[in-house]
Amino acid sequence: MSCGRYQIRADGALRCRVKIATIHRMRSVGVMPSLNSTLAYAFVACVLLTICTSFAIAIDPPAQPETTPPSATPVAPVVVPPAPVVVPPAPVVVPPAPVVVPPAPVVVPPAPVVVPPAPVVVPPAPTDLDPHAAATGTRVHVIVDRFSEFGGTIVSQTTEELVLKEPSGRMRTILKARIYEVVPLLDDPERTRVETEFRDGRRQVGLLINDGFEHLTIEIGGIHTTYKRVLVMRTIAIPTDEELYQRAKIAIEPDQYSARFGLCVWLHDRKMYEEAEAELHSLLEATDHYDAKQLLIEVTAQLKLAAETRAKSENVEAGDGGNDANTDPPTPSSPRDRAAEQMKGRILTSDEVNLIRVYEMDLAKPPKVEVDDSLIRAIFEKYATDPLVPSSSAERAMWFSKEPIEVVKLLFALKAREFYSRVEVRTEPTSLNVFRTKIHNAWLINNCATSRCHGGVDAGRFFLHTRDWKDSRVRYTNLLLLEKSSLDGRPLIDFDEPAMSLLYQMALPRTEARIPHPAVRGWEPVFTSGRKALADDFLLWAREMRHPRPVYPIEYVPPRLRESGSVGTSGNDR
Repeated sequence: MSCGRYQIRADGALRCRVKIATIHRMRSVGVMPSLNSTLAYAFVACVLLTICTSFAIAIDPPAQPETTPPSATPVAPVVVPPAPVVVPPAPVVVPPAPVVVPPAPVVVPPAPVVVPPAPVVVPPAPTDLDPHAAATGTRVHVIVDRFSEFGGTIVSQTTEELVLKEPSGRMRTILKARIYEVVPLLDDPERTRVETEFRDGRRQVGLLINDGFEHLTIEIGGIHTTYKRVLVMRTIAIPTDEELYQRAKIAIEPDQYSARFGLCVWLHDRKMYEEAEAELHSLLEATDHYDAKQLLIEVTAQLKLAAETRAKSENVEAGDGGNDANTDPPTPSSPRDRAAEQMKGRILTSDEVNLIRVYEMDLAKPPKVEVDDSLIRAIFEKYATDPLVPSSSAERAMWFSKEPIEVVKLLFALKAREFYSRVEVRTEPTSLNVFRTKIHNAWLINNCATSRCHGGVDAGRFFLHTRDWKDSRVRYTNLLLLEKSSLDGRPLIDFDEPAMSLLYQMALPRTEARIPHPAVRGWEPVFTSGRKALADDFLLWAREMRHPRPVYPIEYVPPRLRESGSVGTSGNDR
């Protein structure tokens, strides 16, 4: 084989040399080929060169065993090497992944900052875990479920059981686990300001009359309203405006000027103008407050207007008519005109109203009072030798920090009536409050003091003031009229035997009264079968008034509208 390959190679070379020699001969003899023949020769030369090159590659074998086919083996190494070139870029894409992962820990740390506040909200919860907490001896209403509830007084209790004494006297024990809620009942003084929560979600503010086991009675707008216990969830005592004012005075520091001005605005909004004026003067002494100055102008105007209104309604003597001192009052032209002039009468002053409150005060249920330090000093000076008055300086100094009611008790013990007018009674005593709500405003004005009855010119021997009847001065004037008036030797109000009072007897139906009301046109009884509660209220009030009756140091003469033949035969003698 080796010889055959070399032979083929020699023959190819020989042919090429022959062709080249032929071309040289043709050029030497001057025979030049044509263009076409030249191109043909060039093409042939290229073909020959290509053939020779192929033969040369085929003749020079690679360094491999002779058994391997020469045509397949050389191609494989040429295709495989590019593979490693494509694979390396893969690691170039992977490295960026760690760059995205690190920010994740940055978002996680803020989470613990939100978690800590949770324990702050949780601790208060245990304060409401026991809805059955109530002191022993407390009157309560127990709600077991929607079908069972009852009232009673707590006798004893453990963590698991509650022992009650029902109004009937029967003892009752119940497991606390069965109880839905225990509602304490109020034992606060009558007419305490309360807020009632009903089971349908409504809320009502009024004055407490009675918080009983079966019913709740509160006063709303001067009217007593009774609700069944099953309609009421609970009743909560709330402070009055005066109590809120006193608390605010204690809580606000002297240098808290904004808070002090806010208190003045609050007093103005509630029409407590005298307190607002005092607070504004105190504030302006401490600082130059522009808004306080403007508010003081308005408060002063309100006080001046109220004073002018009181001055117009106050007449020094009956028949004064409000004329100037240098002008003679006009002479009434008829008996009716003369009676109308006498109707104006005299209304008690605010100081006289306060004095009556002092005399009617019940020390067992005292109202709110205020006394000045100067009153305490005056007592010590005038009654220095009395055994009830302390003699040492230390004991006397202690009296200036005592409750005002203690000073009033000392006044009553000393019978120092000359100092009674210096005690300021801020709220009505219980008996006078009952007179206002259950007698004067409830039925006396509406039934007995109309213009065609005892409130007009035909009032006869018994007269009641009706102008501005809601004013405390008018109301106390009517009380004084009731107490000082009598008919045929019988008092209108008999505090020793209330049921024999003329006012009580003449309010009964004529068939039930021992002293019936005269038969006059238009009269109707007040204490009818459907209004027995009004009669009971009158008897209760007469018994609660001070006994024996005090003599007020007030000069007051009840007006007499009828003298002999002054009104005529058409008047009603009641």
